[in-house]
Amino acid sequence: MADPQPTLLPERIARDISSRPTVRGKFLWAGDQKLLIHGVTYGTFAANSAGEQYPERKQVERDFHRMERHSINAIRTYTVPPSWLLDLAARHCIRVMVGVPWDGGTTNRPGARHGPRQMRDLSTMMRRIHHVTRVAPYELAKCGDLGDAPVNPASLEDSLDRIEKHFAKNTWALGDTFSMADCAAAPCLAYLNSTYPFEAYPQLKAYWGRLAERPSFKKVLAEAEPY
Repeated sequence: MADPQPTLLPERIARDISSRPTVRGKFLWAGDQKLLIHGVTYGTFAANSAGEQYPERKQVERDFHRMERHSINAIRTYTVPPSWLLDLAARHCIRVMVGVPWDGGTTNRPGARHGPRQMRDLSTMMRRIHHVTRVAPYELAKCGDLGDAPVNPASLEDSLDRIEKHFAKNTWALGDTFSMADCAAAPCLAYLNSTYPFEAYPQLKAYWGRLAERPSFKKVLAEAEPY
């Protein structure tokens, strides 16, 4: 038996999702309509057959169909949704508040999930020359303990200010030499620059320019361009 057709949402709930929500007084507005959020959380889920942390497409469509019937016009996710899920949400007049996974509650404390304290202990116990193998790790590789990197995970603007000050004194992440730290920073900066241009941060912009001129980085950017 087919599901009944979706019922129309009450007039007081804005259905036009093409307009960016704005704040007027103490309310949200979408265009000339007051936007009253009737929302639910959606997730987290085990990965589907495509490896995405959401149900299969048909199940998501059924979920959104039922949400629309019950006047739900917004969902909050805990993992980044695939584009097809956003398209389905728009079709059912559902706004999506996208959550990005961030383990801010445990990664800065001792524990079993990432064990930062244990990794720091290993770092502090490393000697200039291994007493058995006689290997000198600091002569083989440029090493740095980035556990206290100058960023503020709760404020993007403050983090950018701190990074700007860092590159006012350093050519690369760990000083004058390109290292794995720069490789690790590149993917995050690539996405950040596409959504939050570095125009107000000349030192960071110059650093990004140096990264972008490296042949290996150009190749990676070209391969990732469709995404």
